[in-house]
Amino acid sequence: MDNNIFSTHTKLRIPSVLQGWAALLLALVAFPALAQTPTDTLQGEQGYRFRSLMQLWRNTNNAAGLSLDNSSNRGYAAIGYQHRGGNYHRVQEGDMANSLQFVTERYQQLGEYLYGYGKVDFRLGRTKNRAFADQYRPYNANPYQSGSATAGSYDNQDFDIVAAVGTVPIFGWRFGMQLNYQLGDLARLRDPRSRSQLLDYRLTPSMSYTFDRHTIGLAGYYDRRKEKMGSLTTVQSDATLTYYLFSGMENATGTIGGYSSFNREWVNHTLGTELNYGFRTDAFHTLNTLGISRGEEYVYGTYKYEPGRYFSYIYNVQSQNRLRTGSVIHQADLQAQWQQAYADEYRQQLVITKDPATGITSYRYDRLLEFRKRYQVRTFDFSFRYRANFLSSPQLLGTSASGFKHPNNETIRAYTGFSIDAHTAKNRHLLPFSESDYGRINFQLEDGISLFKHRIMADMTLGYSLSTRAKLSLADPSAVLAQGVWLKDLPYYDANLVHGSLQVMYQFPLTIKRSRSLWFVKAFGDFTSANTAGHPTLYNIGVSIGMFN
Repeated sequence: MDNNIFSTHTKLRIPSVLQGWAALLLALVAFPALAQTPTDTLQGEQGYRFRSLMQLWRNTNNAAGLSLDNSSNRGYAAIGYQHRGGNYHRVQEGDMANSLQFVTERYQQLGEYLYGYGKVDFRLGRTKNRAFADQYRPYNANPYQSGSATAGSYDNQDFDIVAAVGTVPIFGWRFGMQLNYQLGDLARLRDPRSRSQLLDYRLTPSMSYTFDRHTIGLAGYYDRRKEKMGSLTTVQSDATLTYYLFSGMENATGTIGGYSSFNREWVNHTLGTELNYGFRTDAFHTLNTLGISRGEEYVYGTYKYEPGRYFSYIYNVQSQNRLRTGSVIHQADLQAQWQQAYADEYRQQLVITKDPATGITSYRYDRLLEFRKRYQVRTFDFSFRYRANFLSSPQLLGTSASGFKHPNNETIRAYTGFSIDAHTAKNRHLLPFSESDYGRINFQLEDGISLFKHRIMADMTLGYSLSTRAKLSLADPSAVLAQGVWLKDLPYYDANLVHGSLQVMYQFPLTIKRSRSLWFVKAFGDFTSANTAGHPTLYNIGVSIGMFN
């Protein structure tokens, strides 16, 4: 596999409007030193976290709120390595994984009238012993996917960018635009060898209106996601491996050989909207969001063959709250998301037509039958977090139009809190009836402290995850997917877990060619232990180095 992501996607045409956004992103993140004003000051992790804590609009899809978040120009860049290991995992996830990541982001005032934000995240990775998953989304998604029963290694290259710009107030009105752009390449390194390429972009115009202490915002977006697989290849000249096409739960069709004629693509169109309401006082800030989206995903094979079509509806609510009492900022965040999705299944017939005059043969598929909502997906996610953030500078200087004005040297010296999150998922196939239903609730304590004159920042978590249910009903327990995926994954969902993590960051100044910068080295690790037979475990470790700018 070619490890150069740019050569991988050189055949993708990028519209001129996206090229313009790419130029804006470069201005935000690639040349931050040139963009800084003389009043900018470098800050460490503690100050960076404080400003991120106060930026509520940045956590929504409404870029018009960028100028409502009172924040100085700032950014960072880092490169790191991560390793995942252990035997607590699902079949379609694989076990051991290694990845290399480069990430950079930047908040920047652009002239007198605009505020901008940009982020680039690039990952290279390899996952081992992954099976039945040749696409990016094996869980709670479109059922018409494919894969091999033979576990193998997969290489991935993922490139994500975010570019957002918002205006200053114009008679109380603010306007914004955000672009999310993602490229991905997932390649299987064992026969039969597949390669899935992903292109996903979202464009979100937004606006807001502020009166007195109130702000109302509205955003709408269009998201187009396309994942495409070409012909499968084999190194073995006499390969007789079976390749499976899925249709939901344990239902799948296996074919032997014929890899060169296989191709499939998934094209999803999503429209969504988001409504925001914010309220500020001298010491209190709340931002509440309601959102809804509808997606329709087409699945195409050879000659535009359609096994079915996938529809999804997502509803979400979010509430972010900050209360300042002296030198403590209380943070209370709540978020919930409900997904209701289903897939129609089609029965089609290949029609071959030959023009007697030209001798040209054409192919098409005619739809004979349609099974409405034959496959159904329901998911629900809920999270709540509370933190008491202790500041190193207790003085509150007053408020500005954005509220919560703070001195440049105000930082977070410590925090303590907890989080509760829950997840449920139900997958159902009709005629024949099969169903998977599982749920989990997680409790976690969170603490962090700044040490040695802000040179070290340490973060710790300790939690317990309780499986609330893990039910599985299969029409054909002897099917390949039943034996290879669903029955093997059942102990994963049924396990209760103990988990913890530790992250330590060391910051130090460094002068290069008379330019003084603040650099950091960060190491982290987490560990999960399950109470099922054999007590399987999962761990992640990693290290990164970077600089604030």
